Amino acid sequence: MLRSLLAFEIKLHTRQIGFWIAFIVMLAAGVLFSSLDVFTAGGERVKVNGAIPIAQLMSNFSLFSIFFAAVFVVTGVMRDDTHKAVEIIHATPVKTSEMVLARMLGVWFATVLSLGGLAVGTMLGPFMPWIDSEAFQSFNGLHYLQPFFLFILINALFVSGIYTAIATTTRNRTLVYVSAVGLLVLYLIGGVVAGEDPSEWVAALADPFGAYALSVQTQY
Repeated sequence: MLRSLLAFEIKLHTRQIGFWIAFIVMLAAGVLFSSLDVFTAGGERVKVNGAIPIAQLMSNFSLFSIFFAAVFVVTGVMRDDTHKAVEIIHATPVKTSEMVLARMLGVWFATVLSLGGLAVGTMLGPFMPWIDSEAFQSFNGLHYLQPFFLFILINALFVSGIYTAIATTTRNRTLVYVSAVGLLVLYLIGGVVAGEDPSEWVAALADPFGAYALSVQTQY
């Protein structure tokens, strides 16, 4: 039953025009940022498609999961309230726990797939006709897989779980959007803490999405 519910949730999300807009925007961003050396950190000896630039790109863009997941939760998890069908859904043999889990995983998959456009675009960037071949190294799949898992998969699961819990307990879409703003503020607070030059581990822990922790670990 859970597998069928999850398949339905994924199909529901991937049929929305908003999903495809998000995917295309992320795809374009991945292509542009990975084909131009303007985002390369560390000087001319750091390749554009090296491990650190790709990880930094994915860690920064994983913040979009805050907004994508919020929209998918409102249109997916809370659709029964929108269509006034809560009583009908709960009158079916489907277990509430399975339904909520399937909807949360559906939001997670939709968010990951949307941000997956960034990963695809990042891999396509080095093949663009306008690139400077000297700024790139040979393709290494691990440079893409590791940050995709650490920053996109995990961060998307983090925010999807929070939003789903808020949506199912309050049934209030406004609180879902407010929580999205709250997560963004929390991230910005982490940046402020980092700017005050505290101990590096304190600043890293203040960032719930891991971007500053990556910066600390790769600064040299």
